[in-house]
Amino acid sequence: MKMMSGRGGSPKFTTESVTLVQALDSCIRQLEFMRRTRVSNPISLLCHSLLGVELNLHSSSSIITENCRKIRQFVSKIIE
Repeated sequence: MKMMSGRGGSPKFTTESVTLVQALDSCIRQLEFMRRTRVSNPISLLCHSLLGVELNLHSSSSIITENCRKIRQFVSKIIE
């Protein structure tokens, strides 16, 4: 999983092997970061409010989305 480090506008991501608890904790922090970047952008906020479309305007959005997909896939395997 790619772990986020650094604060501010451009976080850095490094690939690490982590436990499920660490992955979930990191994913929650990454989702909070992505939510803040969407809400702080007036164009993104307007598109979401009026059209229900979520714009991924930050460069880290694709990494965060991929991390969430990996966690969902892993948890699905455990549940099955």
